[in-house]
Amino acid sequence: MRRYAIIGLGLLLTACITPPPKPPAGSLDAGFGGDGLVTVKAGSGSKAFALLVQPDGKLVVGGLAYTPGQDFALARFNPDGTLDTQFGDQGVVTTDLGGSDVIFALALQPGSKIVAAGGSGGGAGGGYTSSFALARYNPDGSLDASFDADGKVVTDFAGAADSLLAMRLQADGRIVVAGWRELRGAQSELEFAVARYWP
Repeated sequence: MRRYAIIGLGLLLTACITPPPKPPAGSLDAGFGGDGLVTVKAGSGSKAFALLVQPDGKLVVGGLAYTPGQDFALARFNPDGTLDTQFGDQGVVTTDLGGSDVIFALALQPGSKIVAAGGSGGGAGGGYTSSFALARYNPDGSLDASFDADGKVVTDFAGAADSLLAMRLQADGRIVVAGWRELRGAQSELEFAVARYWP
């Protein structure tokens, strides 16, 4: 009798510690938003172009929002897909940099500060812009006033149109961004454009 009890206990323990079968690769993760899908609208409409995964598993999405102008827009999600209400206004932040603004790249600096990079100026709907633009945010979504005095910096390459599309942080903390500029004259020319900023 004791032998059967031990076997039964062993089978019960095996059943308890056996992980459930994994979903098929490529299937939606139902633990995110309930069905693997989440949507958020900032202002009267929004588009996302950049994604950052924080070490704590939170997701930061960046792009643009119509407010009714076109501004930098960020949203931060908890790992389960709910908005992080400790960030900005119930999880969403919009920032006017003075033109048609759009984020194309995100990076995380020490102290969980978020750097957003993109463009500000002409164009709309995520098209070309006329200047490189960056903004740095504190972990709560407020602008970091220690970054260029107001949390925002706009850089003009003196081309007809500049477009910032990529960003990386160097090991020493300096911020490097890259894109292109278009010089218009008798014949338009496109050039690589790279800028580096102190942290």
